[in-house]
Amino acid sequence: MRSALDYLACWIVTSTGGTVTGRTKFPICDTAECYNASPARQIIECAGKHFIKLLDGVKPYKGGNDWSWRLRKLNNIDKHRLLLTVAPRNPFYTETLTAAQKFRKDWAREHPGEALPFPDNMVRHIRSGTPLEILKAGSILRTISDTEVDIDPEFTIEISFNEPGIIEGEAISLSLHQMLDATKRVLSAFGVMA
Repeated sequence: MRSALDYLACWIVTSTGGTVTGRTKFPICDTAECYNASPARQIIECAGKHFIKLLDGVKPYKGGNDWSWRLRKLNNIDKHRLLLTVAPRNPFYTETLTAAQKFRKDWAREHPGEALPFPDNMVRHIRSGTPLEILKAGSILRTISDTEVDIDPEFTIEISFNEPGIIEGEAISLSLHQMLDATKRVLSAFGVMA
């Protein structure tokens, strides 16, 4: 995804008669101030007001569109460490039919007229809201419930990012899909097929 954005920057420069150099890249910065002073932004600025307006609309910095900042940070970590730090966690627990019915009633009372936030057939898999725990070999998974459980719990484990200060406790699959969708929107905004 990061490379796709860098290719976009090169395309912008060459499509307007400029020359791609080792400094040509899609500017993603830590702050808006850093972004505005970025040499990479200045290179694209030479391509014309249309492109710089589109680029400014992306807000590729922390506090603008954090997905781009996270993407840059994770990309740099990946290049230097090879492996991303991850932590598994249990995002769902399985309850009895009684608990699922209670969840439906509570949802209807608290959110009148709103549909469930997931398909009805998934109601038995209810977000536990448990904090991120790094599981290690030998970890024991338990379920705690205030209802009578008449079946064995089924645990689903997801792998999550655990990069302090960048992206903590968020599922890798969901985070990467969100970054991919955002990258596609940027490419599409610039008229590039995604």
